[in-house]
Amino acid sequence: MIKRILIAGCGDIGMAVGTALVAQGHHVTGLRRSAVVPDTSGIDYFQADLTRPESLSKLPTNFDLLLVIVTPSERSEAGYKAIYLDGVGNLLEHFASQNINLPVIYVSSTRVYAQSQGEWVDENSITEPADAYGRILLDAEQQVLAQSPGNSIVRFSGIYGRGSKFMQKLVTQGKPVQYSPPSFTNRVHRDDCVGALIFLANKVLSGETLASHYLVSDNEPVPKWDVVAWLADQAGLPQPAQQELDRKAGQGKRCSNRRIREAGYNFRYKSYRDGYSS
Repeated sequence: MIKRILIAGCGDIGMAVGTALVAQGHHVTGLRRSAVVPDTSGIDYFQADLTRPESLSKLPTNFDLLLVIVTPSERSEAGYKAIYLDGVGNLLEHFASQNINLPVIYVSSTRVYAQSQGEWVDENSITEPADAYGRILLDAEQQVLAQSPGNSIVRFSGIYGRGSKFMQKLVTQGKPVQYSPPSFTNRVHRDDCVGALIFLANKVLSGETLASHYLVSDNEPVPKWDVVAWLADQAGLPQPAQQELDRKAGQGKRCSNRRIREAGYNFRYKSYRDGYSS
């Protein structure tokens, strides 16, 4: 059966998700802040700025699913609040004001976790963000869940692939990288972000009820030094110097993807070696 899907935030990931859902036979509307560039994906676009509620006045409401994959226009507390709290709030109110209660899949971040001593975290772990950005993200999650308990939050860890070169820059800079105590890093390939969202969307469209939260990260949290050293080997460059710090130094966290794997999602890139080799 053909379903109507609204994707708020049609950047790289949103457009890829929308294109796949169109290919499955669904009708997809992509909400974009910027002027729309024509393409052949089959997505219908609606131009609106979520921070300006009046721009949503003519947005249809006859959708079966809302996917929210927004990003701030600037990396500042004001930019985060404008889109994640005010903007998404305006979008939710657009539907609530017309008594429309459709399921929402909302993309968030593992930044809501403050654990920093190598602890394992999952969907049930305490969320006490360490900075204002994390607090805004958590407030935004709670806003979405308050709109309907049937909504679902998807927390991505560090996204890489297709333009993201953070780890490669560490290799070429040649700076020391924390070795002891280990500083854990968590990643998810851009293609698995797309794949996980399609997987969850299809569950909703088939009538299944999602869990309130899903943590989407690859199968292998690993010390950052290991990743940089492996990338250096692949590039034929010297391994980074091993930085030895006090044993109380920050060690990051380790993200468990058990829930989404048990739900049936199979990661295409199970580790950094798979992703960076592609």
